[in-house]
Amino acid sequence: RDMFVTVPRGTGSDRKTKAVAIAGLKAPIAKGQKVGEYIISVPGRPDTRLPLVAAAPVAEAGPLLAAWLWLKSLVGM
Repeated sequence: RDMFVTVPRGTGSDRKTKAVAIAGLKAPIAKGQKVGEYIISVPGRPDTRLPLVAAAPVAEAGPLLAAWLWLKSLVGM
């Protein structure tokens, strides 16, 4: 969904944003499940925190895919 943030004039370039995933998040993940937060920081204002949710379900990896992902992690791909 679209998001709009109103900030004081002249501070738009000072804003910082970051997405933070929930630590230890593992599949399966249901559609709509909270998976993290989107944090908007503007100097002189409290941080705005918005939930990040899964747009689609994510199934657990099967054994072959899990082995492939493990091998890729070993070689840094």
